[in-house]
Amino acid sequence: VGGYVEKVVGFGPGVDSSFLTLDPSGNKIGETIFGNSVNARVIDVAIAPDGNVLVLSDANGTIRVGKFSGTTLVFAQELGNVGVGGSITGFAADATGIYVTGSTTGGTISGALVGPGASGGLDAFVAKADLNGVAVSHTFLGSAGADRGNGIAVNNGEIFITGSTDGLL
Repeated sequence: VGGYVEKVVGFGPGVDSSFLTLDPSGNKIGETIFGNSVNARVIDVAIAPDGNVLVLSDANGTIRVGKFSGTTLVFAQELGNVGVGGSITGFAADATGIYVTGSTTGGTISGALVGPGASGGLDAFVAKADLNGVAVSHTFLGSAGADRGNGIAVNNGEIFITGSTDGLL
């Protein structure tokens, strides 16, 4: 279960990312709180192919992916920024990598551009990182309207994304 708590890590007012680990009966096994001086909220959690926990956070528009073995941080990586008005909405992982979706207003997504560039306005995006959280590639799904990526699933490198558009992709 992911979310956020009042600032514990770093300084000043704000929030830190948090996730709970529960047993099959719903009993709390552990709680992990992490962050720095920036507000950060857990957007989604997933299980890595090796069984560890992957956590997607929004740190004031910066895409952050972390991997935890129990409560121990294995890695934390940033995959770029979605810009003002953009959003980070979901991610998934398989044996080929970690995939993130959301929408961007011309932010800077890391990794090689695959496919068309941003079409302006609000565009959906898919970003891929390797299983160590290092940015590999990204692509935009855009039209003349507002386009949003909402959910994502992957299977053997095939990407399935849900979302909405005001135009034609």
